[in-house]
Amino acid sequence: MLNNQGAISATGKPFTRDMIQWIRFKHKIKMPILKSDDEFTVDNVQTIFNVSRHMVYYWIKNKYVTARKTSANNFLIKITPEAKTRLTESIKNSCKVKYMIHPNCIIN
Repeated sequence: MLNNQGAISATGKPFTRDMIQWIRFKHKIKMPILKSDDEFTVDNVQTIFNVSRHMVYYWIKNKYVTARKTSANNFLIKITPEAKTRLTESIKNSCKVKYMIHPNCIIN
């Protein structure tokens, strides 16, 4: 994007990925997460469904949900209204979920 705008580095060279990573590291700038409205992080999904991280990763691994990895090596999980309904029903009917659900949480 910087190169497309004609910006150049202090040394007069076009920006590279390594340059940007160094600038982010040096100035403690976090990488932005570009996500759509129906994409959630593992922590978000964990909170929405009151389940453990292990359950969320199980869903990703077994393709119960659609997920993609970001450049920061995090998952973004697509939760449509249909998927939310399906997962909620799956949680209610699961015999294993009692081991993967947070004990103080109640599913709505």
